Amino acid sequence: MWRVQSGSSSVIVSKDGSGDYRTVSEAIIEAPDMSDKPYTIHVRAGTYQEYLFIPSHKTNIRLLGDGPHHTKIVSYQSGSTIDIRGDGFMAAKMGFANWAGLNASGAVAVRNEADKSVFFQCSIQGLQDTLWAVSGRHFYKNCDIYGTVDFIYGSAAAVFQDCMVYARYREYVTFTAQSREDPNEKSGFSFQRCEFRMSPEDESRKREVHASLGRPLRPYSTVAILHSYIDSIVDPKGWEPMPHQPTDKVTYIEFQNFGPGSNTDDRVNWAGVTVLSHPAQLAPFTASYLLDADSWIPSTGVPYHTGLYDVGEEKEKEEKKKKKKRLSEQSSWEAKDAEGRDYLYRLGKEADNMNIAVGQRAGVIDSLFAGNFLGKDSDIVFDYRQKVTRSFEYLHGDYYIAPLFMDKVVCHIVKNYLAHILNTKVPLILGIWGGKGQGKSFQTELIFQAMGVEPVIMSAGELESERAGEPGKLIRERYRTASQVVQNQGKMSCLMINDIDAGLGRFGNTQMTVNNQIVVGTLMNLSDNPTRVSVGQDWRDSDITNRIPIIVTGNDFSTIYAPLIRDGRMDKFYWQPNLEDILNIVHRMYEKDGISRVEVERVVNTFPNQALDFYGALRSRTYDTSILKWIDDIGGVENFGSKLLKRRKDPSLPVFIPPEQTVDALLEAGYSLIKEQQLIMETKLSKEYMKNIDD
Repeated sequence: MWRVQSGSSSVIVSKDGSGDYRTVSEAIIEAPDMSDKPYTIHVRAGTYQEYLFIPSHKTNIRLLGDGPHHTKIVSYQSGSTIDIRGDGFMAAKMGFANWAGLNASGAVAVRNEADKSVFFQCSIQGLQDTLWAVSGRHFYKNCDIYGTVDFIYGSAAAVFQDCMVYARYREYVTFTAQSREDPNEKSGFSFQRCEFRMSPEDESRKREVHASLGRPLRPYSTVAILHSYIDSIVDPKGWEPMPHQPTDKVTYIEFQNFGPGSNTDDRVNWAGVTVLSHPAQLAPFTASYLLDADSWIPSTGVPYHTGLYDVGEEKEKEEKKKKKKRLSEQSSWEAKDAEGRDYLYRLGKEADNMNIAVGQRAGVIDSLFAGNFLGKDSDIVFDYRQKVTRSFEYLHGDYYIAPLFMDKVVCHIVKNYLAHILNTKVPLILGIWGGKGQGKSFQTELIFQAMGVEPVIMSAGELESERAGEPGKLIRERYRTASQVVQNQGKMSCLMINDIDAGLGRFGNTQMTVNNQIVVGTLMNLSDNPTRVSVGQDWRDSDITNRIPIIVTGNDFSTIYAPLIRDGRMDKFYWQPNLEDILNIVHRMYEKDGISRVEVERVVNTFPNQALDFYGALRSRTYDTSILKWIDDIGGVENFGSKLLKRRKDPSLPVFIPPEQTVDALLEAGYSLIKEQQLIMETKLSKEYMKNIDD
């Protein structure tokens, strides 16, 4: 790990004035000249809009941040955000970005011509020409690099290990443009165990992008991609020519790569484009040879691999391990589609959930909530719910799926798709019920995505209507839409109704309202006739549909209308996460924040018998203080709206810094929430609502 060596100097930069300097530039200017010892500048969390220049006489400077998403150096102008010329430069846990725009020329985030330079756990973001590796020996470890065209370029000798190389949206993308000019020059880019992917925020437009691994900026351009993942956005040709540059002298090497874009059968037919088969041929592309790494990288404390990764045996073991796993034991990042995409890329994007034109004609959708947007019919409320409140694109990482929960949902869906060959009656409906805030709907959606199911999701609140018959029509419409997903798109689908017991009245011991009678009757009818579905009052005009499994969630099914449950119509599943489930789910919530499982156990044990929503709410509560402080920083709530709307035009407004998630901060938020719970209980406003909280 990065460390401050004994005998080295260290200063602190903090925007709030609590450090030695307020700007990074000041700290660099005050750094000693021609130092033979590391000079560490700890840059505390904040967004610093600066141009950093490290001249050749400022040697052995180290920038240490609080994380690439917390300590950021940004620029909005042409030219580089940071220009490094002093040898021995290192950066760790820093973010560098240039957002000069699509039409800017030379919008470089990092310009690096320092010899023996290291970037460790950094984020380097831009569009065209993001990273200019000018000259010298460079080592990039565990870094994220974003761009569009030629965004890693230059003539340096650079090794990238365990880096994520992300393409931002553009019709044509080029990952590299190496510019070696002399065959005797020790220059080239070597990518070892890296990933060439579409950026997560642009994943939905992936099919519009055509990418190449690189093109020659100079005649002897040299790039090696070894043991790396290559996404489907990469064209089968792999490489492309540069205007006015020859291609007969390039050296482009690929070795034991994987992923949908790694197939080399249709690569360009250039003499220097080679798929090597023997590790001995790759010595010139190792850190040991290309950088003479063993003579200087160990002193930095940054982990590195001197030779080749032995990933073949490791990959084979992992594949065997996966094959032996039950589906319920797979973590979410193993559940990828044929193109290698994590299932979360579509979470919350159920675009097929409503046939708006059919719905309007049938009178199912009130015209108040329907409109025309960009020439297309749209259900305004539904679009808001699905694209905003049900969008999970802001979530990154792995999510825990409880094995028992997954087994139940998977079994129900598969049984329904095999119902025609099973010698038993298969319930069409799975009713998932349990305590409030236990993540029933979210767990179910995670499972849908793990299975590749395209669900049609609705809330019982949509079924409230003063018009008799409308709730039933809406359910049948959605059921038929799910069938169309299967028929027209060739995808598995199901109908999911959340909170089906919401707002129900009671008659004796049975939940019942007029709407509920229609809902229950409709579900019973679908269960008895799952492949013949009519809409509206035209009962004789029924459609032949696919059998579509239905999943409903709620808090209390103990008093739901009995005929719906019996006679093989509904299978009930009571969900109450055990302690292991809770710990795993909460740990995944905060894993990216550096919260360990031991620390999660401390939080859960401090606040036992709470719903999962409680632990998720802790993060939101930690943000409240930071947001209120930010509001004070911009001058308070007076004319707040106009200030916020002018945010992009007013660079003087302070940048909001997300709070660091720590155990102490989460505990403080938890105690605050407990006080609110006690106040609510004392005032008896929600004793009935929270009656099952300790079950």
